[in-house]
Amino acid sequence: MPSLLRTMLLLVAQGWRDHDDADALRDDPAMRLSISSSAGLTPLTEEVGLASQPTLSRFTEMLARPENLKVLREAALELVGRNLRAENGGARRTRITLDVDSLPVEVHGHRPKAE
Repeated sequence: MPSLLRTMLLLVAQGWRDHDDADALRDDPAMRLSISSSAGLTPLTEEVGLASQPTLSRFTEMLARPENLKVLREAALELVGRNLRAENGGARRTRITLDVDSLPVEVHGHRPKAE
């Protein structure tokens, strides 16, 4: 499960949006090294590559179950709190601004709420 999570996070971080992209990167040496928890060049000598699209889809479905969403939400909040305290010398912040739509999304046509 940790390698599946690392696979999904690295795909998103690199701009790969679909699980189908994992199939194209299945044997990519850089991805295999970055996702594996094994030391050295061991990930490159293993016959099995990265997880396939169906495996990643099943993993996403499992994470999206209601009982898992609570844990994921709590973990995300904990990590954010740790990061903010670390940036502030270990002290709690008195104010935080949350920008929930910080990505510029170009909209074409007359879609609802495009403004």
